[in-house]
Amino acid sequence: MFSIDEYYLGVIVAEPSRYDKTSKNRYYQGYSFDSFYNIPLPLAISIGVVTLLHKIENRYYDEYYSIYKNELYYEQNASNSLGIMLVYAKPFQDYYKEEPIIYEQEELENSYKKMEEVFNNHSYYITHDKTTKSYAIVQLDMEPMKLVTRDYVLEQTNGFTHQKKR
Repeated sequence: MFSIDEYYLGVIVAEPSRYDKTSKNRYYQGYSFDSFYNIPLPLAISIGVVTLLHKIENRYYDEYYSIYKNELYYEQNASNSLGIMLVYAKPFQDYYKEEPIIYEQEELENSYKKMEEVFNNHSYYITHDKTTKSYAIVQLDMEPMKLVTRDYVLEQTNGFTHQKKR
């Protein structure tokens, strides 16, 4: 069963050694699954990128950059085999405050009126695919993603400022 409490928004950063590896080029059927695609090295190392995570026990599975379900995962503050580290994670509902609403994917896709209502009234929604029996979070408002980056940078800056005052 789906639980929104298992989902997080997190910041992942690249380790400099990642750029020495050929495995960073993650392409599948012509699509890039490289989380740092077109991001300059200094930004990838310092600010990183925000991703949607599904937490199961102590692992955070990447919902954006996994080629297949649960393929790419992170553990907090530990580098994975691709040279990527999860440095910041907060519950999804810290940023998307509205209650989760689940729609059957097939019904939503076949109703323009329902789709329009969802797009006009929600910052995100959850789809349930009857065929695969899977759930997916669809984010419509990307402003909360920017807030995650902001909060991560502020946390890093405050820590640096606090240490510098000593």
